[in-house]
Amino acid sequence: MSLNVILPLERIRQYDHRKALPMVRQQISAAAGAEVAHLLHRTLYEHPPVTSRPTARTVNGNTRRLGNYLLSLGYITPTHLVVALAEQRQRISNGATWLLGDLLIQQGILPPQVLTTVLLVQSMDRLLDPDHNSPLLLGEYLIRNNMISPAQLAPALQLQTWLRQRGMRVQLGELLIQQGILEEQTLINILTEQQYTRKNRRGLTEVLH
Repeated sequence: MSLNVILPLERIRQYDHRKALPMVRQQISAAAGAEVAHLLHRTLYEHPPVTSRPTARTVNGNTRRLGNYLLSLGYITPTHLVVALAEQRQRISNGATWLLGDLLIQQGILPPQVLTTVLLVQSMDRLLDPDHNSPLLLGEYLIRNNMISPAQLAPALQLQTWLRQRGMRVQLGELLIQQGILEEQTLINILTEQQYTRKNRRGLTEVLH
């Protein structure tokens, strides 16, 4: 893989090599970073990128967008992205909500396992970013608090994607409960805490402005 590829994995590797140092801000375990790195290595081996010359490109000025990760890893080309985004806008204008990753899978460009792995890399990058202040997604919250591992989260994410492809939208928390990874009361407590956090942040924004 080309050295000019921008990979959030590099930060994960840095934490791997410094296991003695605490990850104070997000309290992410070294094991979580190692698991995501392993999942990415396995995915790259089992599903080689479509291009040997990945594109280091910023999508809509945001390096954290899924399209940018896929371009950087070589799983899509700029043409793939332009076509998929145009299709996504068309479907949204017709009242249908389609995620970019789901469209790329439907178009036969992206294997579901690749999407799952890249979403985990994206989540880990968000968690390791000291400047990231957006509300955490459920999976990110669970990993940050060492309640589940990335390896446990991956099958649920892939199943959720599989269901969406067939028109069934099931919440991630529900799938984790069905798989015995998360207890229902734990999920209720987490969602209550997230709702409280979002409410407080909204109030703080109003005060600052």
